[in-house]
Amino acid sequence: MNPSVKGSIIFALALVSLLFAPLRAANDGKAAVKSIKIEGVRSLKISDLKKVMDTKFPNWIPFAQKPDFNSGVLKNDLKNIETYYQANGYFDASAVYTAINGKNESLVRIIIKISEGEASIVDGISLRLSLLSAQDTTLLAALTGLLTVQRGKRFNYKLYETSKKKILLYLNENGYGSATIEGKVQVNKLERSVNILFKIQEGPLQEFGETAVIGNKGIKTEHITDELTFEPGVLYSSAKVSQSSVNIFNLGLFQSASVTAEVSSNSAVVPVNIKVVEGDKRQLRLGIGYAAEAKVRAGAQWSRYYLWGRPRTLTIGASYSAIEENINAKIAQPNFFSRNNDLSVMGAFDREAVVSYTNEKISAQLQVNRNIQRNISIFTAYNLGINRPVDLDGMINTDDISATPGSSYFISSLSAGMNYAFVDNPAYPAHGITYSQYFEQASYLLGSEADYFKGVTECHLYGILISEFIIASRLKFGFISPSRFTADIPIFKRFFSGGSYSVRGYGFQQIGPKDEAGNPLGGRYQIEGNIELRYPIVGKLKGIVFVDSGSIYQTNFSFNESELSYGVGTGVRYVTPIGPIGIDLAFPVLLRQINFDAYNFYLTIGQGF
Repeated sequence: MNPSVKGSIIFALALVSLLFAPLRAANDGKAAVKSIKIEGVRSLKISDLKKVMDTKFPNWIPFAQKPDFNSGVLKNDLKNIETYYQANGYFDASAVYTAINGKNESLVRIIIKISEGEASIVDGISLRLSLLSAQDTTLLAALTGLLTVQRGKRFNYKLYETSKKKILLYLNENGYGSATIEGKVQVNKLERSVNILFKIQEGPLQEFGETAVIGNKGIKTEHITDELTFEPGVLYSSAKVSQSSVNIFNLGLFQSASVTAEVSSNSAVVPVNIKVVEGDKRQLRLGIGYAAEAKVRAGAQWSRYYLWGRPRTLTIGASYSAIEENINAKIAQPNFFSRNNDLSVMGAFDREAVVSYTNEKISAQLQVNRNIQRNISIFTAYNLGINRPVDLDGMINTDDISATPGSSYFISSLSAGMNYAFVDNPAYPAHGITYSQYFEQASYLLGSEADYFKGVTECHLYGILISEFIIASRLKFGFISPSRFTADIPIFKRFFSGGSYSVRGYGFQQIGPKDEAGNPLGGRYQIEGNIELRYPIVGKLKGIVFVDSGSIYQTNFSFNESELSYGVGTGVRYVTPIGPIGIDLAFPVLLRQINFDAYNFYLTIGQGF
C-alpha cells in the first residue's frame, strides 16, 4: 500500500479515537453498565431473554458510551424474565440480580441468576363446540388437526395463542363468519401438568348475500364487482373478502377501496358493502437516481387510467442516463380471459451507449402475465426489435462484434419466464428470497435475422445472522447460444460484467474478453456471485462488507474458481422508504492479493440486490 495512504488511515483512526475518548467517561456522573452476565439458563435462549429486557447491554463497539444503570428498570426486567419463563411452561421460575461496583464506582457489573424449576407438561386438550351434530363432528376433527400446542409437550403460550388464531381463521374462511373462541389454561404446579380448554361458539353456517357499491362516480359498478372472488349464495370466507378488497384497489382507479362483510350471529346470509373513493385518472410521476456508471438517472411517467371506459391503463414514459435513453408507451389490460391474467402491449425506442458500442433499437412487445400465487407470477411474450449499432468509430474489428456499424438487424423472438419474491421489506430486505428465470428463442421461423436461445437465472437470499446483522447474497447465471446460420452473437446481445450492480472493484463492463485496444467484447456465458454482511451503525445508517465475483466466457463455459474475477470492499447505506443511498469502496483481487492501488468508488441510490 502507498505510504501516504497508510498514513491517512492511521491519522483517521487516531482522529476517531480522539472523538470517542470523552464517551469513555462516566455518563454525566450516573452509574453505567459495564457488563451483564446471565446465569442458570438451561432450557431457553439468552438471546430471547434479552429481548424482554429494557436494560441495555453494553455495545460491542470500542469506546462507545455505556448504557445507564437503573435499578428500577432492572427489577422490572426480572419480572419480565419470569413472565417469559411462565409463557414457556416454567411456572416456578425466579430471577434475582447482583450489582457489583469495580474500582471505578461509576461502572457496574450485573449478574442475573435464574432458577428455572421444572417444566409443566400439557396433559390434556379439549375442544368444545356450541352445537352437536354430524356436521360438527367432522368440523371438530378438522379443528383438532390445526392445533399447534401438543399433548405430552412442554406448555408454550405462543403455540397456545397460535392454535386459537388458526381455529378462528379456519372457521372464518369456511362459512362461520361470526365464530368466536375462548381459551382456558389450568395449571397444576404440584403435578407439573397443564390442561387446556378451547370453547368455541361457531354460530350459523353462512353464505354471501347481495353486494352494494358506494362511492363510484365515473367507474362502472360492474367493473368493480368483476374483481370480487365470490358470488351470492357461495359459502362465506373472510379470505375471499380480503382478496376482493386487494383486487379492487389494485385496479389503480381508487384512492381507497374497502370490502366489508356485514356478519351477524343471527343470520345465515352475509351482505357485502363495497366503499370506494375514486382517484385521479391521470397521474404524472417523476424519478431520479444515481449510479457510478449511469451517473444521474432521471425519468418521467404519465399514466391514463380507465382508458376508453374500461379498467385499462395507458402509460407513456421517458428516461435518461449517461449510458441509456428510453422512450416508451404501454397499454395494460387486466383480466385477460381470467382474473389472474394481464395483457400488455408496449413499444419503445432505446439508445444504449456503453464502452464498446452504441446501439439504437426500436422494439415492440406483446406480453401475457399470469399471477399463480400472491408472490409468484409467470409470463410469455412475443418480441420484435430493429437494432442498429452506430458510432463505433472503427475502434473495434467488426469480426469481433459480429455486427456492422450502420446496418440494421431485425430480431423476432418468443420469451417466457417466472418471478418469485418473498421478502419482508422490498426496500431493505432482512429475510426472504427472490428468484427469477428468463428464456428467449429468436428464430428464422419468426422472421428473425439472428437465431439464438438465451436464458438467465438469478436468485437473491436474505437472512438475519444475529440481531441486526444481515447476510445478503446473489447468484446469477446467463447464457446465449447461436443456432442455424448465426455464427456468433451480435455484441449488443452479449453478456457483460463489472461495475456497481455487478462485480464491484472493477470498472463498468471491464471483466471478460477484450480486443487489442482494451475494449470489452462480452461473451456468451456469464456467472456472478455476491455476498454481503450488513450491520447497524446508528439509526438508519448501516455498514456493509462484501465479496463479489464473476466472469464472462466468450465461447464455451467451463467453470473454474480460479478464473473468476474477485472484488472486496466496504461501504455505508442510509436506509430510506424508497431504498438505500449507498457509497462503496471496492478493490480488485489479483493473484489472491488485494490490489489497494486500484480502488473504485461507487455511489448508488436504490437497492443493488
